[in-house]
Amino acid sequence: MRVTKIAGALTLVALLAATWPSIGLAAPAAQANLLVNPSFEEPYTDSGRQANGWGRWFEDTGKAAGGSLDYVVRPSFSAETNLVLVHGGFASQHVGNRYDPWHAGVKQAVAVPANTRVRFCAFGRLFANNEDFEKAPSVSSINGRMQVGIFPNGDAEWNTCGIVWSGEANPHNAWQEICVEATVGDQGKVTVFVSANYRGGSAYHLDAWWDDATLVAVTPPATTAPTAPPRPTAAPIACETRADGSVIRVVQSGDTIGAIAIACDSTIDDIRRLNNLTSDLISVGQTLIVIGPTVPPTATPAPTPIATATPLPSPTPGDGEICVEAFNDANASQSKDTGEQLLAGVGFTLSDATGLKGSYVTSGLEPEPYCFAGLQPGAYTVDAKPPLGVNHTTDAQWPVGVTAGMQFSIAYGGSREASGSVPSGAGPTQAPASGDAGSAAPSGEQPASNLGRIVMGGLGVIVLLAAGFMAGLVITRARR
Repeated sequence: MRVTKIAGALTLVALLAATWPSIGLAAPAAQANLLVNPSFEEPYTDSGRQANGWGRWFEDTGKAAGGSLDYVVRPSFSAETNLVLVHGGFASQHVGNRYDPWHAGVKQAVAVPANTRVRFCAFGRLFANNEDFEKAPSVSSINGRMQVGIFPNGDAEWNTCGIVWSGEANPHNAWQEICVEATVGDQGKVTVFVSANYRGGSAYHLDAWWDDATLVAVTPPATTAPTAPPRPTAAPIACETRADGSVIRVVQSGDTIGAIAIACDSTIDDIRRLNNLTSDLISVGQTLIVIGPTVPPTATPAPTPIATATPLPSPTPGDGEICVEAFNDANASQSKDTGEQLLAGVGFTLSDATGLKGSYVTSGLEPEPYCFAGLQPGAYTVDAKPPLGVNHTTDAQWPVGVTAGMQFSIAYGGSREASGSVPSGAGPTQAPASGDAGSAAPSGEQPASNLGRIVMGGLGVIVLLAAGFMAGLVITRARR
């Protein structure tokens, strides 16, 4: 009887669950995601570069002259299937580059009814370091400035005027959701963007990942409610005027030397000159002189007491480092594998916009790597020149952006030619001149060959002496 009651109760629960919608108790429906392939799953199109349903975009200014890192070039796009770097599902969209800064992302156009308020979100993650992902955490001082954006009036490119961008985020070593809202225009179509911008930074790994994007319609505000003010994307640049007439700016996150020059009625050249800058790289917290001091005319200067001048503190020496080493990349894997030895005779030079800063030639012995230490923050270039008979298996030039307290490691890989091969440009071995036979060994003959000839000659002399002795004995016996 008890079993029958329990079975009946379970049946009743099942019937209630089956008829839930018909009795008006349906759970609220989740907001529909309007995107195609929002989780960036495979397959990836265009030779595996971008997730199906998404299109690539990038900015390419070309490399800047003089070693400056104020440029961006086209990065690489690929599917990321390492689940440690996937937020949801089995893949995420990867964008990255080695050493060269970049500004890029993916986009998608979506049909949405006009005047709909929509919210676009995506999860982003950054990794910047000269070490591999599994060996070291991301360096938070190298900013990737991730953003999401909505163009509310149809199709658009990344630089179309009118895109509503979110604020910048720098999610190193973890995923962070970034969101922005906009109201759909009369065309009934929007274009959404994800963006990362490493301009001004340099490292062996400059990577970004995107995953789990959403585009949903949100409930519009009530007509009687006041309209919320727009979300600020960046604080206006404020300049401070000092008593001597000079104008300064304490650098904030997102500032550029060009934006400061415009906001403070100065020029980039004047700011560089006043602050002894050799590039456009500036750091947060740095005090820049934007306009030099002015001396107002005075009638008769009032006498002032004589005071002892206080010497200015010496500038703090730089503490950045760039460490270099060279290895014999026997298997041409572009990385130093177990058993591969250090490579001697590789010349490294370090330079910046002002010229050569240092040089080093590898010995192939410990202790290496060798470090160029005490470097001030700025843009540098490292070049490697191998010895004769060694071919590159890695890059031979690296642009490096040094920040305070940062150490960069560079490993040059080279492969020696097979033993016995004639170096490029070498002529045939010259034969000895007539009358000098035996004065020089042929090219490539080992010293052991001459020793062998001496031994064989000695044995010949011994044989001849023995033969002479035996002949003497025969003659002697014949006379008897």
